[in-house]
Amino acid sequence: MTDIFDTYKPLRNYLRKVGLIESLGVIRAYVQHFQFGALFPPDIEVPDWFLQARSNVDKKVFEWELDVLARELLIHASPLGPPDPRYTLRRWSYFAGAVNKLKDLENEIVSLYPQGSILLELHRIAHREFPWQRPPNATWLSRYYRIFSYPDLDAVLHGATGLTARELYLLGLAFAGLYLDQFALYYPPTIEIPGLTRDHFDRFLKHFALDLEQLRARTAAAQELNDNYPYVFNPLRVHPIVGVELRGRLALVAPIPTFLFWRFTEGVYYELLNQPSFANAYGEAFQRYVGDVIERANRTSRLQFYPEVEYRIGKDRKDSVDWILEDDSGLLFVESKTKRLQLRAKTEIRSTEALESELDKLATFIVQLYKTIADYRSGHYPHVPYRPGKPVYPLVLTLEEWFSFGPRIHTVLDQRVAVRLEEADLPREWLNEMSYSTCSVAAFEKLVQVVDARPIAEVMGRKIADPEFRGWLLDGFLSHAFPAESHAARNLFPETLDELTAAIAPNAQG
Repeated sequence: MTDIFDTYKPLRNYLRKVGLIESLGVIRAYVQHFQFGALFPPDIEVPDWFLQARSNVDKKVFEWELDVLARELLIHASPLGPPDPRYTLRRWSYFAGAVNKLKDLENEIVSLYPQGSILLELHRIAHREFPWQRPPNATWLSRYYRIFSYPDLDAVLHGATGLTARELYLLGLAFAGLYLDQFALYYPPTIEIPGLTRDHFDRFLKHFALDLEQLRARTAAAQELNDNYPYVFNPLRVHPIVGVELRGRLALVAPIPTFLFWRFTEGVYYELLNQPSFANAYGEAFQRYVGDVIERANRTSRLQFYPEVEYRIGKDRKDSVDWILEDDSGLLFVESKTKRLQLRAKTEIRSTEALESELDKLATFIVQLYKTIADYRSGHYPHVPYRPGKPVYPLVLTLEEWFSFGPRIHTVLDQRVAVRLEEADLPREWLNEMSYSTCSVAAFEKLVQVVDARPIAEVMGRKIADPEFRGWLLDGFLSHAFPAESHAARNLFPETLDELTAAIAPNAQG
């Protein structure tokens, strides 16, 4: 059997001939083109057929491949520049050669290693590719800013970073806006954002930037030449701003600006994970945000909604489900969870252990929801009396997308839920009579706007009744089954971005 290193050497040797900083600039140009339709700089050669192609499939280059190329460039490209001007990714032929060598390597990996579980392979492909299909937008930014601005969570954030949520997001948005237009920011910059100083700027960099040599060392240490190769975590995602020397001055560059956007929104979680009181504050902030979504989306006032309340059964103190939405047709029981899918569960291919462990946790959340529905059906809810004959639709809502779709995932999850239902002495038949759904908060924002226009029972009943739709992500189902209502869904909090952008004027300048 051919050793993987033999197939890796052509890519390694090819990238050793190019200049690192220049090549990272080329990677940035392609990512910006794919994510935002940005024009290429005139010194980057791109053929007409590429520019006129309708999709990335036709262009034969994908963002996740550029992620891996950036990783390889950090390890192998020359920090001093190419010894020969012919060796540059600015030339289309050389860039295409790098992409093709990467594709050859990934194809060889598939042939060298026995295929593991199809369940795992499809799952990790989804986590690698799907996030790139949802470019950063105002809705995403508004969501995380509102969550981290919750006072108790804001206090945790300030303790961990020295920045309030407002300061963090003003700086993040200013950096993101700057890097949409340019590759480098010279240091120190001129700060022209009211209320922010050089000290705030440096605190931000402490968490989101890294010196080039340190980043290169971490990237090399993370490398794996095995079946995990395409899925190895890129340290550039943790430190998307890189300190480099450019024309004799210290400069800050962002090779993949999308990484920066992800980092100061969903990625702030990792700064706070081990902070005291984080878990409770994070959960409460998310639960409150879900309530804000429901209230803002209820434009027609068709929906009644009820927040969590405390109740007792004998001496036992309990909490109701986080939120209940009700209309004339049915009730949607919504339990919000901030649990994130572990990295191993997204990328591991040799064993199903990590993914199955995470599915066990999701099954536990689902059965917790069924338990509280049982109390509702027994008349224990003080704020919502049992409505005999009105269907209930259980929904476990996660802050981020778990990509738990497809018949194989749902079969495994159903099996675990069934076992836990029996352990809880609850009817296994509820899996059919009162089928659960799961979704991310992004899909939920669309769902609430759809059920503001269409009955709950019509929307959720169709999702769970059709065996095909049962395995779909909720977002995809809504777009397919209710295209008009899905298309009309909007950013529920446009004022959030307006407030931040109004404060960034004229922005930081180098």
